[in-house]
Amino acid sequence: MLHILHPPLLIILVFAAVGSVKGKSVVMESRANFSCCQSSKIEFDPRYDTTWSIKDKTIAYLNKHSNACIAPCKNIEVGQMLLDQCVRINATMVFTDETNVTAEKRISFFGQPCSGSPGSQGSVGLLLLAVVITGLIEK
Repeated sequence: MLHILHPPLLIILVFAAVGSVKGKSVVMESRANFSCCQSSKIEFDPRYDTTWSIKDKTIAYLNKHSNACIAPCKNIEVGQMLLDQCVRINATMVFTDETNVTAEKRISFFGQPCSGSPGSQGSVGLLLLAVVITGLIEK
């Protein structure tokens, strides 16, 4: 007796078979730091279609035909994105390599404040206070 698969299951099986014949896909994840001194700048490879986001909000994209960005992105130049804030940004790049494997690369960029920023000066102040107190206790 011939059994016919339920239509949604048949579609899934056909899609899986076609996907496995056409090629593989790979997802790579990494993290990188960028300096927020003077101007916050993220460097990237402009050959790839890239989308940048903060949490779930897209702030910029770049592809072969166009690009656009909104705050905190100030500008996208060749291989660089200029920012007006020191924030964490996620980039997703999609490309096909020479073996016809479609790859997705996700990079989490973490902004690093300058050592002279107000936040780090507070830490230095606390350290000096501890040294002064220790010196008074020893006397």
